[in-house]
Amino acid sequence: MAKNIDKNKGDVIALLLIVVVFLLIGGIFYASQFFKAEEKLKIALDNGQIISFCFANYNENREITKTLVLFYSANTNKVSIVSILPKTYISFNRNSSDYMTIEEAFNKRVTNNEFKDAIGKFLGTKIDYYVYMDNESFIKFIDILEGVEIQNRETINDAHQNVYISSGDVLFNGDKALEYASYIKDDKLESYYQHLNKIQDIVKGLLRIKENFGGDFNEQGISNYIQKLIITNLTQEDIKIIYNEIKKRFENGIIDFSRGIIEIIVYCDRKNIENGNYILQPKNSGSWIKGEILEAISDLKKEEKIENSKLVIEIKNGTSIVGLALRTKKHLESFGIKVTETSNADSENYQNTIIIVRDSEQKSRKLGDLIHCKKIVKTTEESNKKIDATLILGKDFDGKIVRR
Repeated sequence: MAKNIDKNKGDVIALLLIVVVFLLIGGIFYASQFFKAEEKLKIALDNGQIISFCFANYNENREITKTLVLFYSANTNKVSIVSILPKTYISFNRNSSDYMTIEEAFNKRVTNNEFKDAIGKFLGTKIDYYVYMDNESFIKFIDILEGVEIQNRETINDAHQNVYISSGDVLFNGDKALEYASYIKDDKLESYYQHLNKIQDIVKGLLRIKENFGGDFNEQGISNYIQKLIITNLTQEDIKIIYNEIKKRFENGIIDFSRGIIEIIVYCDRKNIENGNYILQPKNSGSWIKGEILEAISDLKKEEKIENSKLVIEIKNGTSIVGLALRTKKHLESFGIKVTETSNADSENYQNTIIIVRDSEQKSRKLGDLIHCKKIVKTTEESNKKIDATLILGKDFDGKIVRR
């Protein structure tokens, strides 16, 4: 009897030892996975890798109203943003009938990771992180930053929707930023694309770091506040890392992450469905946008700079936007380009930006590559000015590049 008791005790002790070993192995594995997740962002930043974020904004009905993917190269500090309309019809890979519009995903119980991964598959690339916020959180986020400044290309005066926004440099508080980013003139597809441009304007404004950056915050305070506003797979430690990386670059003179930005819009074909509704189907079954993303990621890795001797130009404002030539001068001078003069062109109605070759066609084409301007023309007109080119800004110029 005593032998049996001893044997049973031995069996229990052996079983307990096995359980303890498994718990230790499991704990070590979990801890290693946890620290790997914590270190993933830091390693990517230290190695100069490209990091990607999926952003989504939703309303009080949990309908997604804005979706944007941001790619950031930690090596070149360049950014690409991809904007997608909420009516875009994509696959969420859950079952045979997994196609739906982006707009309705959260109401159909698509999980946070499923949404991120579906957007990534749609674009043909892996996305690292997701950040989702509702309208109220968006307003609070802009307000805590003391507003966002954008360069509005034309005055919006819509009495029907009670929206008025002046052209030029405009500083928005949270409410006005949401109004601007949500404004859609009418139900035409072109108006929806213009709406995406407005969202990109807001993002570019946020990428231009203010002079008082970090003044009222420390890493703990900002990470605590932001985590309360967003739904994300970024840890609090990740948010601190991002804050400190921005701060480090800011202290090294990098204050404008919108410089050289690559902007992409997902163009679609409209398909009417029942009850007067419609969906948007990506052009060429999505193959076009996948190619655009591959090209953008490749371009993010390239340093943009003017080589050889200094490029010397003059800038003429061919639009009614006040101060556009001066802003462009400041932007181009950051690339080492010398701007001898800014003035108004002979008209305010230039639809397209033009580069006129004055002395050097090679340098003019380098300028064209930098600002994405394809209209480069030669002239027989003689000039006493010692410049390589004249840049005439048209309505397609956003202050940094020519929009496609």
